[in-house]
Amino acid sequence: MAHITHFDFQAGNTFLHGMDIRFKLAIFIGVNLAVAQSALVGLSGLTVLLAITFPSLGISFKKLLIELRLFILLLLLVFLARAVSETGESLVSGWLRQVTLQGIQKGGVVCWRLLLIVLLGLLFIRTSRSWEIKAAIQWYLDPIPKVPAQRLSLMFSLMFRFFPMILELHADISDAQQSRLVGLRKNPLFRLKVMTVALLENTFQKVDEMTVAMESRCYSDERTGPILISRRSDWVMLVTSAAGCLVMVFV
Repeated sequence: MAHITHFDFQAGNTFLHGMDIRFKLAIFIGVNLAVAQSALVGLSGLTVLLAITFPSLGISFKKLLIELRLFILLLLLVFLARAVSETGESLVSGWLRQVTLQGIQKGGVVCWRLLLIVLLGLLFIRTSRSWEIKAAIQWYLDPIPKVPAQRLSLMFSLMFRFFPMILELHADISDAQQSRLVGLRKNPLFRLKVMTVALLENTFQKVDEMTVAMESRCYSDERTGPILISRRSDWVMLVTSAAGCLVMVFV
């Protein structure tokens, strides 16, 4: 049975769903760049804003934590690496490394930024259809000479589509392996191997199926795209977001 993850598009009538995708994409890129340079005040403000926005989109924090458990484990490893690699005031000494206050602070900020970037990506994918993403990227690339805007926009839209699909495949394969008691195997390398092989095999199969489907529909680069229309609210949101990004970076 297919699993629906939070990284799938979910239809709705919220303001984010109704935004012009060109403005939404520009805001998404701008906020991510601001997160990379923001201090604690900006990160805190964005975190509160996301915490308020997510429930209105039907996003369950408990389910989200389960879906991001491997990413959270990666963040923990990044945090530990920064905690023992930064020089400064020593908190805990060991025979190999030292844990410093500066390392804990910098590691926490780095992990916080990475988590916010992933959550922003979730927000974008959750409220944007793949054909809208393709249309927006193509609109930005069309004025650039000698750039295959159609193909590049298709590539990026498929990338956004395949990411939630891989998560769904992982959940399906995990359930199938649990029913076959693979989780009882004590060797973690064996469990990792069977999961990786099955996931790659199913992903390539999905890619082949999509390729055949596009060829059977005579897909070509010469296609008429959707008409994109902006509204006053889109411009207001763009200006507001730009001001917010400046505040995040300089405050």
